[in-house]
Amino acid sequence: MDLHMQLYLGDLGNRMIYIYEIFLINIAVLMIVWLGFSLYKWRRSGNRNLIKWWGITVSILFIIGLSILIFSEIFSGPQYFVASQTGIYIPRSVDILENNYTVGRDQELHYIVMKFNKSQMDAFIKSAEEKGWKFGAVIPYSLVKSLPQPNLMVGGKYPFPKVKKDGYYYLYTNTKSEKGTNSSFITNYTTNKLFFLDIKSGILYFYYDNFELASDLRFEPH
Repeated sequence: MDLHMQLYLGDLGNRMIYIYEIFLINIAVLMIVWLGFSLYKWRRSGNRNLIKWWGITVSILFIIGLSILIFSEIFSGPQYFVASQTGIYIPRSVDILENNYTVGRDQELHYIVMKFNKSQMDAFIKSAEEKGWKFGAVIPYSLVKSLPQPNLMVGGKYPFPKVKKDGYYYLYTNTKSEKGTNSSFITNYTTNKLFFLDIKSGILYFYYDNFELASDLRFEPH
């Protein structure tokens, strides 16, 4: 598998889940009505055909949903997300040490820690160099602190190291502002990325957050 195929399968898994969720929402009322009518017919005349077919339909929907979920777990997991943000192929055999994510109305946060073996790390470093990653002795925790409003509480067993480490790193931050139509409110959309590969341990620390912050220009200092 290469990067293109990994991204294609990951995107497909996400789209399948989204489409199936919309489908279930749309037929939920129909299934409830069907169940109610089936129970009524069963109680009134003893006819079980409708409720039997209701059960068969629910079973089929469950199997389809479970298959989609398994497909998504396999191809749309943390390896896919890291690959989609770094533009570097991540083998599924890579060990995932930590996978924390929070998705809310106005924030998306991912913190992933994975460990490469020697051949995987060598291939990753080659791609990272081609992508312009920097190399040096840095304190990864200090790098993440330099980002606008970082979440420094991420990381359980594998937080960002607070001592100097030799490795490859990529730091990115971008803020876009949008002013509401006929409104004094302005919304800032900020994306932060910090990726650090410790070449001694073969561990990649991946931090990504995307959040929005609204403010009222009437109360901003001029």
